[in-house]
Amino acid sequence: MPTDEEVIILEKNLGMSQSDAWLSGGAERISGNVGKKIKSETGWINNGNGDNTSYLTVKPAGAMYYFIPGFGSLNDRTYLWTATQSDDANAWYRNIYAGSDGLMRDSWTKSNGFSVRCVKD
Repeated sequence: MPTDEEVIILEKNLGMSQSDAWLSGGAERISGNVGKKIKSETGWINNGNGDNTSYLTVKPAGAMYYFIPGFGSLNDRTYLWTATQSDDANAWYRNIYAGSDGLMRDSWTKSNGFSVRCVKD
């Protein structure tokens, strides 16, 4: 998995501003329309599809939340873990959702079932 810093480098290369790149805590980071650039062109609800200009083709996979049995947010969101822990119980992730061309950076409990992207060293 990529580290949080590696994802930030990618986001900045796709047009995100330096000031947005390090925002966290649920703040929507919209500069550069990075969410739109990484989302697939189909599958997202309410015409929340992306243009996939990054060729990452992020699909709306939803998540398995630790506090709700089963999957939620299908066709609406994708959460992608990074390999970077924010503390003992939490790790950094990205939240990509249908209603925005941006994306969020935050940390949450590792008990959640989020998607991962593999990188080749």
